[in-house]
Amino acid sequence: MLHQHLKQRSLKLGLRGGDLAALVGISAPKMSNYLRGRISLDGAKQKEVIQTLDDLERLRTLFPIPVGCHDVKELAVTLERLREGKFNSFEKLMKAIDWTTPEGLKRKFPKIFK
Repeated sequence: MLHQHLKQRSLKLGLRGGDLAALVGISAPKMSNYLRGRISLDGAKQKEVIQTLDDLERLRTLFPIPVGCHDVKELAVTLERLREGKFNSFEKLMKAIDWTTPEGLKRKFPKIFK
């Protein structure tokens, strides 16, 4: 049952099984078999998978733009910096900003199409 929940979370983040396996440090076929419920992982690896998904969800809330998963190495470096606390000041800044449009403000965009 846990594997189905983790699979849904990874799909929601747009991660493929191989990318998640590379971030956690296990082989892609083993991760695929785990997400399908064919095998089970030991407790430490399950915690690592859960922690990685939690960090990726936190990263998604931190940045108002989508963070792509094109290069797993870059994503791994980003997760490492997030875990080291290098984004804490940025997180405080983002929470302090009110992103709602003020009342009475009319945005004027250039007319591209006639």
